[in-house]
Amino acid sequence: MAPIALKKLTALQTAREAEIESIRTRLLAKQRDSLNKSMVQARLDAVKQIWVETRKTHSEIVVRDDAETDAYITDQWFDRIQGVYESALDEILTLLALFDKPDADDSASMGESDSDPEVVKLPKISLPTFSGNGEDWASFSDLFTSLVHSRSGISDVTKLQYLKLCLTGVAAELIKDVMTTNANYASTWQTLKDRYSNPRLMINKLLTSFLEIPQMKKESAAEMRAFADEAKRIVRALTNLKLPVDHWDIWFVFLLSDRLDPESRKLWEAKLSEKDQEYVPEADEPERDINSALPKFSDLLKFLERRAQALKMYPSERKAEKRSASTPTSGPQPRKVFHARSSRLSGNSNCVLCNGTHPLSKCFKLKDKNPHERLATVKQLQRCFNCLGSHRANACNSSGRCSTCQGKHHTLLHLKFQGNSQAGHQNTDNSQAGGSGSKSVVSLHAAGVTFPKRRIVLATAKVQIIGPRGDSTFVRALLDQGSEASFVSESIVQLLGLRKEHTCVPLTGLGASAAGTARSRTQLVLKSRVDTIFQITTEALILPRLTSQLPVDSIEDLDLMQFAGLTLADPEFFLSNKVDVILGADVYGQLLRSGLRRIPSSQLVAQDTAFCWIMSGVLPAKDSRRAESHTSTPLQVLHCASMQELDQMLQRFWAFDELPSSFSKLKPEDEA
Repeated sequence: MAPIALKKLTALQTAREAEIESIRTRLLAKQRDSLNKSMVQARLDAVKQIWVETRKTHSEIVVRDDAETDAYITDQWFDRIQGVYESALDEILTLLALFDKPDADDSASMGESDSDPEVVKLPKISLPTFSGNGEDWASFSDLFTSLVHSRSGISDVTKLQYLKLCLTGVAAELIKDVMTTNANYASTWQTLKDRYSNPRLMINKLLTSFLEIPQMKKESAAEMRAFADEAKRIVRALTNLKLPVDHWDIWFVFLLSDRLDPESRKLWEAKLSEKDQEYVPEADEPERDINSALPKFSDLLKFLERRAQALKMYPSERKAEKRSASTPTSGPQPRKVFHARSSRLSGNSNCVLCNGTHPLSKCFKLKDKNPHERLATVKQLQRCFNCLGSHRANACNSSGRCSTCQGKHHTLLHLKFQGNSQAGHQNTDNSQAGGSGSKSVVSLHAAGVTFPKRRIVLATAKVQIIGPRGDSTFVRALLDQGSEASFVSESIVQLLGLRKEHTCVPLTGLGASAAGTARSRTQLVLKSRVDTIFQITTEALILPRLTSQLPVDSIEDLDLMQFAGLTLADPEFFLSNKVDVILGADVYGQLLRSGLRRIPSSQLVAQDTAFCWIMSGVLPAKDSRRAESHTSTPLQVLHCASMQELDQMLQRFWAFDELPSSFSKLKPEDEA
């Protein structure tokens, strides 16, 4: 076993390696437009300073007699750390070069401006971006090839860095794990071409978009121009794919004219009727070519543009007529006299607490009290909790609610740490669910309570979600054994294009108060980021937002060496980040594996699962913040349970009291 002093030195080296990697990851995760030279230079200086300290510590380690058999020397940890440093240095320097390198067009323009003063300096061309939309691939590919890919003076590692900066959304997720090296550029570019350069898929999307151009509801210049622009965009994209769109005019005109508003459709048909009359040949003339009589797509575009110009001019003329009609004539004009009367009675204007001439809600004596004292005062005065009127709360007709939690009480009476989940104050119209068949009800309980400040770690895992088109993304999932249902955020559903099914699942919180309704659900296909063979499919309800970021604050002082030998399901479980998936008890049992470890230096517990080891438990507060241990912080308590819906129970109840559909007729002898 290595001596204590040597273990501290090697732990320092590991922490510095993680710090370098963290600086690189966070910098590359930022949007290109949000960076500037000073920010990149600061990261570069920080990485260099860490490397200086790393080399100094390495020199201290190698001269120790007890280091020859340590894993730090035998496993060549320093070479690994040096590789991480050099990789981060290359990427940061490449990023910094984007701010230092003058634009080629600018240089050319400046060089020519000395000899030719009439040459105009062209603006700098920004690199294109691509989010994974197949319709945008052709233009992105051509522009990126011209600006970067075909430039012989740029190294492949620089081209790969440029490519990563240009990608967003699902396209960026596709290559986010690719190391920035010379050898990876060609294969990465080919991967993107294989995924998005699919002409047949692009044609299908364009034709579908053309068929889904919305019907014009009314005469509007803006709506008509948007209608024409969308049609031109799709036809232009089909033309760029080298399709024979010149022969498709009859279909374009037929489909688009059918979507015009009624008045515009009449004018278009009248215009075509005049052209039809011109096509009819005289008795002694030969038959004419039918193609010359059929309207072209360009003819329809010209008609729409002229029609839009006319509609844009028409409202202004009508407004001018109204103004001229309302111009006052000479002569005396009638005077308008407005009368106002105060409805406040002097007998009710005095404050019941201080006898001042103001309502109770404006009383400074009441506002100076804390919420608990205000509540006791209102009870003593027998005032309404909602509007502070002289009646009881159950007889209050006011529609006002607490501005903090939307509860049925006055804002002055809101308790700071009372249950402030939105679950307790949102109304759900269960009658809307009656027409959609048998639905389940999910009860969601959430409460805000106070405890001494601790650092809680909940079980999270990085999982891969597979979309129906083969797209995938990595998300943070919360493994919640206390939930009977699984959930997914709306943003992930939109990102991957997951198929949604209509449902109506009311969510209920503590006190049987409504928490909203899940209106749709989807099927999730989950894969482990480590064990690529493992795959599980589950049903999840879709919500706009699942929970707050977990953990609440990043745990920056965590010693990562205590997790050596464990492949973590979420390597960044200690960093505060959003949760996009909640895996409930419906799949929790299928994920567990035999294996449980307790971390000696804390109250953390590691559990082996199909996604690798998940961490959960309590961490002690920082020593430097002991003074904060007496304060309290809101704690989220979540539980989700499934119940039978009310209308199902009512149907079963009434089924016992229904009269039989048929009656047996008595025989004559029985009637006697």
